[in-house]
Amino acid sequence: MGREEKVVWEKVGNVAVIKLNRPECLNAMDLDVWERIPEVAAEIEADSEVRCAILTGSGEKAFSAGLDLKGAAQLMGKESFEGSAASRAAFAQRYLGTLSDYFSGMENLRVPVVAAINGYCLGAGGELICTCDIRVAGDNAIFSIEEVALGVIPDMGSTQRLSRIVGVGKAKQILLTGMRIDAREGYRIGLFDELCDPAETFNKAMEIAEKIAGNAPLAVQATKRAINMSMNTPLAVGLKCETLLAASNIIAEDIPKGMMARVMKKKPEFEGK
Repeated sequence: MGREEKVVWEKVGNVAVIKLNRPECLNAMDLDVWERIPEVAAEIEADSEVRCAILTGSGEKAFSAGLDLKGAAQLMGKESFEGSAASRAAFAQRYLGTLSDYFSGMENLRVPVVAAINGYCLGAGGELICTCDIRVAGDNAIFSIEEVALGVIPDMGSTQRLSRIVGVGKAKQILLTGMRIDAREGYRIGLFDELCDPAETFNKAMEIAEKIAGNAPLAVQATKRAINMSMNTPLAVGLKCETLLAASNIIAEDIPKGMMARVMKKKPEFEGK
């Protein structure tokens, strides 16, 4: 299976549906998957018709079982095991930084990303859903980031993102113990935003995505940027950035279209990237 087949996407209306496509190994991530993720993100970014995205896994058993352990050596590369301790550490820092940036590319898509999660969502899979804007889970979902049990720290962003989602204390409990949590606990702590029957997980994600896609795209994208910025800046700075984004959006044609549609009690039709 080539790299392009391991992560696939298609447009359904104005929604991009992205699938981790290795159901035979529970959508485990090898180097091909990691390298394909930023390619898909770039393709979606370049498509002006896409207004929202869904990220899911093929098959019914897993969103992703995490790192493909059989391909772990390939993922790190031969260079990581050669040379002095200093050179190996420098290589690891560069390489892991690159892989982490691939995940950040999904987080930084201009359009919102809704994760549709069934079954196992472990390790790197758990870290990947933390980059998504909204997470919909079937009640068969099982979440865990167990890296500490393998002697490594979570290195794809969850030490930073998970606490912003579920709070510092709960993030520490999850990451430091390597515990597994079921769908209902994930929903209770705010990791999952919606909980449903596994057969309806994708449909629920699509319902949310289509609702987002039906709104003014420039306003949606600016709102996402402002919210993301709020997690990384002091309140005063975030408020100023919100004002700048809102001011830029005022000159867009979406605003009069949206207001006129509301007055006329019609559904607005928005254009533009």
